[in-house]
Amino acid sequence: MNSVNLVGRLTKDPEIKVTDNGTYISSFTVAVNRPYAKEETGQQADFVNCRAFNKVAQNLAEYQRKGNLISLEGKLNSYCFSDDNGENVFMLNVVAQSITYLEKRVNARG
Repeated sequence: MNSVNLVGRLTKDPEIKVTDNGTYISSFTVAVNRPYAKEETGQQADFVNCRAFNKVAQNLAEYQRKGNLISLEGKLNSYCFSDDNGENVFMLNVVAQSITYLEKRVNARG
């Protein structure tokens, strides 16, 4: 089963793009605190690259800002591409199927 659940903070304001065929895409990163902390370094976080599509993407871009706490449910997606040097690059990201906003809309637009 491919299922991912994350709770974390947006690392920057979500941006939205529209493809030629009318699909809305938002790419964003969520900082997810690790469940343990090292005394000498303090709290550590993982930075997870995510994407959302269509209405989920539109709502995220409209109502959420950098630093807002969100919860997302989605699936893990992998892909491979060639960089400018011809090297194969393997990437993982989470495709968010639903996002819950865990804070008031204090930083939202409008």
